[in-house]
Amino acid sequence: MIRFLAILALVIRLALHRRPPGGGDGPNPPPTGKPGDGGDGKPSQSTGKVDASSDVGKAQDTTAEIAKRGRPGGEGTTGRPGEGSGPKKDPLDGKTSYGKNAVPHFRKHAQHIRTAARADGVEIPGGAGKPETQQAMKDYIQRVVDNPEQVGVGRYMSVEGAIWSRRGDLIIVRKPDGEWITALSVKSGGAAGGAPWNNPSTPAN
Repeated sequence: MIRFLAILALVIRLALHRRPPGGGDGPNPPPTGKPGDGGDGKPSQSTGKVDASSDVGKAQDTTAEIAKRGRPGGEGTTGRPGEGSGPKKDPLDGKTSYGKNAVPHFRKHAQHIRTAARADGVEIPGGAGKPETQQAMKDYIQRVVDNPEQVGVGRYMSVEGAIWSRRGDLIIVRKPDGEWITALSVKSGGAAGGAPWNNPSTPAN
């Protein structure tokens, strides 16, 4: 008899151990008030898989599009000469020389060069005939050639293929071999209006 009762107790214990919490067939336990058990009226959070790859892909596409519009020649520019971001490239890599007419040209255009240089934070001394003043003007001309805001190749007077370089109000014009021809003021108009970037059909950098 004792052996029978021991076996019966063991069977009951095993049966109770295998039953799911709450009895399986009994009423559901009362809500605890915690989010997700339905007791606070709020829907439970989804435990399914969240596919973040699509959102990441969309973000990457958007970033690529913005970058494209920001590059020169991209959809954010007009493609006109002189437009677009970044430094301009001089066709002769900055090569500049001075011929026999350089001194008369220094005297003639000294005021244009001096005014533009001052606006650019550079002071050029007076006296266009002085060697130190001429050297200062040459240095500023080189600065315009090396760091232009606009560059173009086009006709100047009788010179075909002249190289035009603009920085601020000053335009420096050179022959195709780099020899300095003249300095022009944008504000003064005149020959400056013939700059290549004013003519969309003329190649410009």
